[in-house]
Amino acid sequence: EEPDEPVFDDVPDWAQEAVSKAAEMGWMLGVAEGKFNPAGNIRRGDFALTIARILEEDWANVSAEYAKDVFADVKAGDWYYEAVAYVAEKGIMNGRANGFDPRTGITREEAAKVLCIALGLEKGEGDTTFGDDGAIAAWAKPYVKACQDAGIMSGTDGNFNPKNQLTRAETAQVLVNAFIDDKPEQPEEPAE
Repeated sequence: EEPDEPVFDDVPDWAQEAVSKAAEMGWMLGVAEGKFNPAGNIRRGDFALTIARILEEDWANVSAEYAKDVFADVKAGDWYYEAVAYVAEKGIMNGRANGFDPRTGITREEAAKVLCIALGLEKGEGDTTFGDDGAIAAWAKPYVKACQDAGIMSGTDGNFNPKNQLTRAETAQVLVNAFIDDKPEQPEEPAE
């Protein structure tokens, strides 16, 4: 039997498995036939939609409940309209000073906060071990620390790059790290 060819031909080796898994789960879609645009930034509206798809297995049927205006810059008809209302109502994502800002990229530190809240992770305490720990905003540090400790987000060359926008390939990787438990099951303690 032939091994399956990657669904996307533009994904770097390090992200191939995560991108394939995120696509297989229906969390993330390609941008064109065979193209994923792994280096492109994921926008806040798309990240909200991805989180909604993950947290609500039946998103297609549940989404109509969230057809409501929450932010002036998110309009009915936008593909992420219901998802933005969903993440806002659940307290998973909030807006920025100028609205939700759905068409700009989500920063790595913002993504860490969203993932922690979505997963119900306890905030981390103290500093991270990233070389650029001092560049992580004070509001974000407990979330970045929790994501680092849980193995959800790592850095590049020892740095977290908190203000950088999350790429589509990084998004696939952190979603798989966060929401797919592929660790071998630990045997339970024998009863006394």
